[in-house]
Amino acid sequence: MEETRDQFRRLLLMRVLIGTALLGTGLLILHGNTSTPLFPFVVVLCGTIVVTPLFWTAIGSGSSAATLVAVLTTLDILMETVIVHYTGGAYSQFALLYLLSIASASAFFQLRDTLAFATVATVSYLGLFLLRGSGLLPPLTAGPVTWRLNGWLGHLPIFLNVLAFYLIALVSGHLSVRVERKRRLLETTAEELREARLDTDQILQSISSGLLTLAADGRVAHFNRAGEQILRIGTDSAVGRFPREAFAASCPDLAGLLERALERREPLLRAEIGAKRSDGTDFPLGLSISLLTRPEAPQDRADVRAEDIRGIVAIFQDLTDSRRMEEDLRRADRLAAIGELSAGIAHEIRNPLASISGAAQILGAELKTSGEEERLLRLVVREAERLNRFVGDFLAFARSGPRRVSLVPISKLLHDVKWLILSQPTFPRGIAIDLAFERGDQYVEADEEEIKRVFINIAQNAIEAMGTTGRLTVEVSGAPVAGEGRSDLVAIVFRDTGPGIEQAEVKNVFKPFVTRKKGGTGLGLAIAQKIVAEHRGEIRCESAAGKGAAFIVRLPGVVVPEESLVGIGTEQ
Repeated sequence: MEETRDQFRRLLLMRVLIGTALLGTGLLILHGNTSTPLFPFVVVLCGTIVVTPLFWTAIGSGSSAATLVAVLTTLDILMETVIVHYTGGAYSQFALLYLLSIASASAFFQLRDTLAFATVATVSYLGLFLLRGSGLLPPLTAGPVTWRLNGWLGHLPIFLNVLAFYLIALVSGHLSVRVERKRRLLETTAEELREARLDTDQILQSISSGLLTLAADGRVAHFNRAGEQILRIGTDSAVGRFPREAFAASCPDLAGLLERALERREPLLRAEIGAKRSDGTDFPLGLSISLLTRPEAPQDRADVRAEDIRGIVAIFQDLTDSRRMEEDLRRADRLAAIGELSAGIAHEIRNPLASISGAAQILGAELKTSGEEERLLRLVVREAERLNRFVGDFLAFARSGPRRVSLVPISKLLHDVKWLILSQPTFPRGIAIDLAFERGDQYVEADEEEIKRVFINIAQNAIEAMGTTGRLTVEVSGAPVAGEGRSDLVAIVFRDTGPGIEQAEVKNVFKPFVTRKKGGTGLGLAIAQKIVAEHRGEIRCESAAGKGAAFIVRLPGVVVPEESLVGIGTEQ
């Protein structure tokens, strides 16, 4: 619509220019010819200029362009008829002005309408000829009489003019039809291209892998949403820049491989490189690079020339989760192997330990030992019990049996854990334990005894790390989603005021048989991680030397309707 209005405005401007030129030329030609009055030419020229602002305002106010063109063309034909009448009638040289009106109308109308305007021009032209020839409209000049009956040759110019009217209408109308068809085809093609670009862009933006393309000049041409999230770089900071400018800070290896692939025309099937997040942490990045060549380029990579390369396409993924899954699989394999060994350990070690411990206790009672002998027998019993506990922890770490899953309220479980720890005779009275709940009680579906064991293990490690004084704070957060059977993960954070853990040791705290405690087995946190993982949760450690440690346990929460809480014990 706006394009048609602009075309109409151009017609108005061309009309003023052409009309002024032609009528000005006519005035110059007739200047000095007293038989032809000049006043009508001046009036028509002024009228042409005056009506232009009126039509300009009308098209700007939203009037139909087709209607305005029809009115303007009809008005022009009338003015042209007046000019022809004043300049000699049907034999006037200005009869060719009709052709301009017909041609200009064809730019806005189809062939049928253009022929209609040619007919209007013909009727006006022949009507003027007939009226003057019959005497009903006397000539206004003293020139020769325009009504000639000297044979058919005398009417040949009139016939040729009428023929020209219709020829121009046919040719311009036909061209207008072709132009309209081309315009519609172009609009259809443009729309299809736009939809194709939108579909392609939507596909590229929707894939989960990061994707970027380099143009032939080496600049980044496309960078999708997943790439922004993986590298923490915005599209505006990447598109239009060279890789060394866009990715040098977060992933210099990526920038180097991209430029190398484009320069040497060598694709990269698969590589693993290092990258850095905005917080400074490193993570692995999987990368593959393909060449983007012209369709007519050789299929053999060795024959590809530099001019055949249109750019490169790089696909990359964050391998953090993949590495974690691989580690979990390796851990599961180790646990499976340990599980096979644990059955034999239970019989081969525990039974002799029970016999040794029992025999030592009987000897101590019957022999009435004292002094060094009594101390040695107590040492045998104590070490047998310690070894038995180690075997028990080892079996718990390796065992993967059925569980007694129930609906467990987190607050009640933590209050039970707090009471058990405070009731121990060895508990340091200089340590305080605080429980903090972000909202009302929250529930998880779990084996209560196993989760309690996890909490006790973490709490005891924190107390032992603090020594005789300090504070252990247990915070529970995470809001369930109303109306759903699952909630977000419920977070239980154990935060102590102890000396903390060195950053280099944080990644090893959950590894089995790794411990900093004297006499510890190194299985407590490994067992806790195993139990949490088997409950579809996660556990991690955050610490810095001298600033205490925090162990965060996340378990899938459950939304429990109020009517279902009857019979479930809670404690606030």
